Amino acid sequence: MTVHQNANEWMAFAHRDIESARFLLDMRPLPNKVICFHCQQCAEKAIKAILALWALDIPHIHALPKLAALVNAERKVLNGFDEELAELS
Repeated sequence: MTVHQNANEWMAFAHRDIESARFLLDMRPLPNKVICFHCQQCAEKAIKAILALWALDIPHIHALPKLAALVNAERKVLNGFDEELAELS
């Protein structure tokens, strides 16, 4: 699998999670925790897509701030999102 294929696969996973969150927004009562879970999963997989695109190791962790730190160690593209990523995590 090429780095582009791997990154595209991670983005496809992320897309499915955000679509699930969007679908759940129409439910009543609103399943807030499940929606937040899918949003966190989407962000995690999108960050892992960046790591895959740059041919970096993708760790088996779920903490968004730690994943963002790995991206920022390479290129500072996720600077300024620390609070948001920590809250979503």
